[in-house]
Amino acid sequence: MSYRYKQLQMMDLALQNSKRSAINWLGQRCFAQDGVFRRAVRIVITFSAVAVSCVGVHADSNGGHAKTAPIDSALAAVQSLDPVTPVEALRRGAKAYYAGNKAEALRPLQYAADNGQAMAAWKLGRMYAYGDGVAEDDLKAFHYYSRVAREHSGDSPRSSSAPFVANALVELGNYYLTGIEGSPVQPNRARALEIFTYCASYFGDADAQYHLGLYYLQQSKLNEGQAGERNRRLAARWLKLSAVKGHIFAQAKFGELLYNSDSYQTVKNMGIRWITLAQKQITADLQRRLPHNKKQFEEIAALHEKVWAEVGEQERRDAVDWASAWLARHASTQTAQN
Repeated sequence: MSYRYKQLQMMDLALQNSKRSAINWLGQRCFAQDGVFRRAVRIVITFSAVAVSCVGVHADSNGGHAKTAPIDSALAAVQSLDPVTPVEALRRGAKAYYAGNKAEALRPLQYAADNGQAMAAWKLGRMYAYGDGVAEDDLKAFHYYSRVAREHSGDSPRSSSAPFVANALVELGNYYLTGIEGSPVQPNRARALEIFTYCASYFGDADAQYHLGLYYLQQSKLNEGQAGERNRRLAARWLKLSAVKGHIFAQAKFGELLYNSDSYQTVKNMGIRWITLAQKQITADLQRRLPHNKKQFEEIAALHEKVWAEVGEQERRDAVDWASAWLARHASTQTAQN
């Protein structure tokens, strides 16, 4: 099972149960194995006023974003729900969401998010980012992810909120890479790099490490000589950290980097192994559960087919055996953790 799918599955499980114990292991898993980064100096992420300006916005008829009244006040939420705690509001919202009543889930989730519940703000961010039960609105998603980052980026990597905070940071980094058309959120690669670096080192998050690896890989193509080589080494370092945690896309990209290197054949063979491992995990069930990653799944399949056509039977057999052994070994580890 891929890191990405496993992570989202467990985060949703935690939201359904609203219990800390359901996801404590995730925060530990994200930060374990990265002892070299535990001593990393924490990067203080200061979000610009654009994040604040995103409160209460919606798309107008021309595709732009117009200011509206803020989202339902905490007082109105309390009056409509009967007096409840933020935790209870989170539970009510989660119960309605997973029962299929997503419109009904909005108000309690908003109240919980307004009162410091990271899970609720994260879930609202994902709902608006993917149009899940609401009209798709990247600016509102950006607002909720920013709230999680502002209020919880200093939470312990072992806290129950850590997986949600880390995912919110990754989503923010992606928004800063591309910007949001027709909004105050403009592309800012320096800010994206800062966010990915903080999340990858402080939280030890595999998805952040993957995106950080991609960032340096892209930079290596823009530079020549020592600068380009340095960026390639940084890309390999972060991609490997993510790959060993089970991140399928990192496994494929790390394998491609090794396979296309000018190094020894043994290094290229290791690249074939990682690419085979990634392809081996792309099941029909995984594709059904992660429809937004369809393009990436297709790219891995195409990469595997290309490499398979270029190597001999012995290399193929070796790669399959290695991938099978890796999956068996890590499946038993995951069973023990659960």
